[in-house]
Amino acid sequence: MTIQDLQAIDLEKVAYPTIKATALELLEDYADEAEENRADFLKDAQEAIDAVYKMIQANSPEALPTNKDEKKVSKNTNEPSKESPKKKKLTKEEMDAYGERIKKCRLEIKEYNAKRREEQPKKPAKKRHEKIEGYLISIGNLVPDNLKDNLDILEASQKILSKTGREIMKVYRMDQLKIKEVQQEIEEKYKKKEEKIKKDNDE
Repeated sequence: MTIQDLQAIDLEKVAYPTIKATALELLEDYADEAEENRADFLKDAQEAIDAVYKMIQANSPEALPTNKDEKKVSKNTNEPSKESPKKKKLTKEEMDAYGERIKKCRLEIKEYNAKRREEQPKKPAKKRHEKIEGYLISIGNLVPDNLKDNLDILEASQKILSKTGREIMKVYRMDQLKIKEVQQEIEEKYKKKEEKIKKDNDE
């Protein structure tokens, strides 16, 4: 079975909450994976996908997508209608066995994800002046929607934030170059906002 087979299942019709929850977890794990890592994820998760699909197929066949290409017997024929054989429901022992397989696979997936995260280069921690700049910009973004396109408000906000950043960094005895860098970043961001507003107004 493939992840697409699992995605096609109507999980609302799955009778067993545990099976439904496991299927959802697999689908969510797949969705959370970056595109370039999905092939590796599917390789590790294949056994779990097969086991979940098998349990749904045996216990909640109504959740599976219907085959639209299946040939229907004509009403005019005298042939007796052939009912598709009912699938045998899994026994408790079989359910437990599949459950163990799924647990094992999910554990392997978690270990794989943890290992991959460790191998990925860690993002460098933001420096103090970068954090100050980020907080100031966040405050500036709190402007009410009805004032966002007001150039006077934009200019006043930029001046206040720039001055506030300068004063705070002076109190913290931070380097003048860092102070200037923060002010330039704030000015640049607000310049882009101003240009966008003017462009939108001209259209």
